[in-house]
Amino acid sequence: MKTFFFRYFNGANIQVAMLVCIVFIIPMLDFGYQPIAYKISFTMLMLISAFLLQVKRKMMLTLIVIALIILEWLATEFSKPFILQLSQTTKGIYFIFIVFSLIRQTAMAARVTERVIADAISGYLLLGMVFSIGTVMIAHQYPGAFSFTLDSNVHYLNTMNDYIYFAFTTFTTTGYGDMLPLHPVAKSFSIFTAASGQLYFATIISLLVGKYASAASRKD
Repeated sequence: MKTFFFRYFNGANIQVAMLVCIVFIIPMLDFGYQPIAYKISFTMLMLISAFLLQVKRKMMLTLIVIALIILEWLATEFSKPFILQLSQTTKGIYFIFIVFSLIRQTAMAARVTERVIADAISGYLLLGMVFSIGTVMIAHQYPGAFSFTLDSNVHYLNTMNDYIYFAFTTFTTTGYGDMLPLHPVAKSFSIFTAASGQLYFATIISLLVGKYASAASRKD
């Protein structure tokens, strides 16, 4: 039982579970519970990500994460545009750092393990969250930059659900067409989002296949 717990409930799997919760579970909750659920989930995600990174000066990184969490909650409490933009910007930069660190850990791994696969999945979902945050920032900076069309009515994106939905449908190049970028900045960002999703997927797949083939050749 103890071996099972440490194998399937380690930090890497918890990080994946938190990302799955943010992307897939919270949007299904009642609208009134979503804001606090997002805040708690993002707080836990930032802490877990800092704990899992194999980097030097982890104490300094932890202090930075604590500062980011405080800023995140202050942005919710005071609802000031400047604090909100600062919070989203710093959080996005932090997640970009995590994504590149996960790619680096995957590239340096000697072989494909459950941890490596979990890191690859986390990096993919985290990169999608980075583009969700970018969508938030553009939507706040340029009101009406993105539209949500339904039954000939046009509504502008204004909830975290909308931002995540738009970012991931663009990131995965699904593009249902119900949400559209209208502002030139939004259109350029959408192109960058779609291209980045494909580049990440191609990079990670090539790394994993290369490591698997290398391990197989060594066995032979």
